[in-house]
Amino acid sequence: MRAADADLILEKLGNIGVGLVVDDFGAGHSSLRRLIRLPVNAIKIDRTFVDRCQFDDDERSVCSAIIALAISMNLTVIAEGVENTEQIDFLRDQGCHALQGFVITEPLRPENVPDFIAPHLGAASDPKVVDLDTIRTRFHLYRAI
Repeated sequence: MRAADADLILEKLGNIGVGLVVDDFGAGHSSLRRLIRLPVNAIKIDRTFVDRCQFDDDERSVCSAIIALAISMNLTVIAEGVENTEQIDFLRDQGCHALQGFVITEPLRPENVPDFIAPHLGAASDPKVVDLDTIRTRFHLYRAI
């Protein structure tokens, strides 16, 4: 598919309310021009930047810049490949909204997701939605996310 065709389709999807997330932002074919033009809701920082952000000043600078750019554009920022609390602390301090990685769980098969989530959401009979503070506590990441 040509980029122009893809852009048109993505624009039409955005117009009907489909949210778009730019995966692996900062690596590969991500483009700032497309980020401005398309109805993007969130970006995911490529794991190659997150992986080294605690050791390398340049990688840390790139992560900070991506997060600042996304926040200034009212986009949600998701960090990929988060594996330790040092990365969580850095990303949290920069304003990153969400994370994914082994620090939360290893990849799960779809049939195992309910068993993973259930202990963190309370009793099935509880009609209220569990808030983020409760989820933080139940994941034992108190200050991590």
